[in-house]
Amino acid sequence: MKKLPVLFALVLSLYSCASYHGQQIATSTSELKLEDNIVVSAEKIDELSDKSHTMIVLTFENKGEDWTRYKGSSFSCGDECDSKTNIIMGLDLNTWMKSQYHKRTISQHNDALLYGGLMILGLSAAIMGAKSGSNSLGVAGLSTYALGTGSLVHMDIKNSQLATKTGEIDPQSDHLYNPFAVPASGFSKKWILLHTPRNQQIKNINLKLENEGGEIETYTAKL
Repeated sequence: MKKLPVLFALVLSLYSCASYHGQQIATSTSELKLEDNIVVSAEKIDELSDKSHTMIVLTFENKGEDWTRYKGSSFSCGDECDSKTNIIMGLDLNTWMKSQYHKRTISQHNDALLYGGLMILGLSAAIMGAKSGSNSLGVAGLSTYALGTGSLVHMDIKNSQLATKTGEIDPQSDHLYNPFAVPASGFSKKWILLHTPRNQQIKNINLKLENEGGEIETYTAKL
């Protein structure tokens, strides 16, 4: 029965209100205060990152009454980091996205089979315990059934959280390096994929944006 409180606490820990922004709010480093109405945040998406790739989603919030448009942008993680890191572009983005989709599909299929098996095993043990009058077998069966059920709920919540973080991101059109707009009183999500040396950690990012008036806005954020 000790597994139940732990599992219950784990599932509860995942229940949190969805947020428009990522984990880290960026700090403006522009000399001119051009972007008072713009809030930028950054978040590494662990579910879609691996030992050789880092996926970062940037969220732009426009608190003003006018649309904000950007015609150019650049990204940096520091001189030393930049020299070892490549930004994935073009058709390679589609190739990577398909690879991640297949990996997650296989992983989730296998997890669902495992958790479903636990539920069947636990339910069978609970029924046997009830029929035989074995309280210990019944309790163990119910605990195993609850473990399988809770694990499935946990998986569903994680998938929902990932969808909230990334939105309906298109590999090509939503790339950070494409021109984009942020609607008045709205949000826009952009992403960037980095090919990094194995196990290299990206800790800080610097962002430079050129608005439609040719003015440069700069931001920095931790990951």
